[in-house]
Amino acid sequence: MKDNIDIKDFGTHDTGMKVPEGYFEDFNKRMEALIDEQEAPVSAPKISMWARVKPWMYMAATFTAFVLMFRVMINPTATEDRNAQLAAAEEQTAYEDVLYASLSDYDLYEYLYPDSDHK
Repeated sequence: MKDNIDIKDFGTHDTGMKVPEGYFEDFNKRMEALIDEQEAPVSAPKISMWARVKPWMYMAATFTAFVLMFRVMINPTATEDRNAQLAAAEEQTAYEDVLYASLSDYDLYEYLYPDSDHK
């Protein structure tokens, strides 16, 4: 290996890479054209109405789903109605128990089937 590198050695070796002929002659013009092309104002893409409204629609649908879900899960009106129905059923059952206990079998039959012609 060479310990001493001389400036004459640079550029004398063939690397296999070549510049096309006339490449640097109009290089400045081509570079300025590329720069001007990149600096040209770019028009904004047109956004459709649906693309603008879509996030708001999704948000409204999500909000509606949450409201309906909570309304179904936590509905005090339905609970109060259910409690009132249970209380009325218990009262009816207690009334029927007292009524049926005081009637004889024949009276109970007449009570249950008032239209019967069983005489």
